[in-house]
Amino acid sequence: MYDSVLGSNIIIDEGAVVKDCVIMNNVHIESGAHVEYAIIDRNVTICADVRVGGPKETSELTVIAAGEKVGGCEDLLGNFCDGPGADGDGPGDSADEGKEV
Repeated sequence: MYDSVLGSNIIIDEGAVVKDCVIMNNVHIESGAHVEYAIIDRNVTICADVRVGGPKETSELTVIAAGEKVGGCEDLLGNFCDGPGADGDGPGDSADEGKEV
């Protein structure tokens, strides 16, 4: 984690990168995710190997709304979560893994 402000109850898995961000409460950033120059609202999950935002020198600020699940996350039972990206309805779906959202 670099140059970022974190709320409470934040989980950043080993291998995730967080840079130039404001992360609100109750956020989980899974292993391999790359989050840069972004504001992440509360109760958000950024799934493994998903890229959110980009370098502040060349990207616009990315904002993720409260309660979103970005990417094709699985819950603790192995079921894919609902939400943008989980069912191919927009940026961050499994076809976009590793691409900037």
